[in-house]
Amino acid sequence: MPGASPYQAVEAFLTPLERAVACLGVGKIVVSPGGRATAGKTHLWSLNGGDGLLLRGDAAGCRFLASMHYRIVPTDPERYDIEQGRWRVTTSAYLYEFRTPDNAKLWAMHWHPTGRSHATFPHLHLYTVRPDGHFVTPRQTLESAVQWCIEMGGEPQNPRWRTVLAESEGIHQLYRSWSEDPPSPPADR
Repeated sequence: MPGASPYQAVEAFLTPLERAVACLGVGKIVVSPGGRATAGKTHLWSLNGGDGLLLRGDAAGCRFLASMHYRIVPTDPERYDIEQGRWRVTTSAYLYEFRTPDNAKLWAMHWHPTGRSHATFPHLHLYTVRPDGHFVTPRQTLESAVQWCIEMGGEPQNPRWRTVLAESEGIHQLYRSWSEDPPSPPADR
């Protein structure tokens, strides 16, 4: 989702994500200071400033938390027509979680290639199946996490939620710089 300026690139990146979140309820994506215009550093957005979104329906009282690290980078002239924009946003980590009303984690989708964890590959946690497990997955989109919330009983707030999620994810997939194949986890030693 290129933009003519860093600000426009971030807006093009966040707008479909905000539409996807709206399928679950009223939510705001809050960005870190400089997160809409400063290139060359890692930024963070979080759903409702880290508080997440309280779900309705059969999952009433459950909470969806979401955050993502991203960077504003120049577009690759080999890949993008300059008319599409000189700047784009690239994701560098994500965390999506589904928590019960008593704050217990049921599932989480993570990708954090840097940091202290050995699980630098995209993965899924199924806390009721294997609390310490890291199930390898392809990289997951926010839209897929929103769909999981709906499938877990969260009441969609838009009757066209499937279309909205497909459109939002389609925009993201059109401009992504990564493939569907997950990297292999490190071999046991």
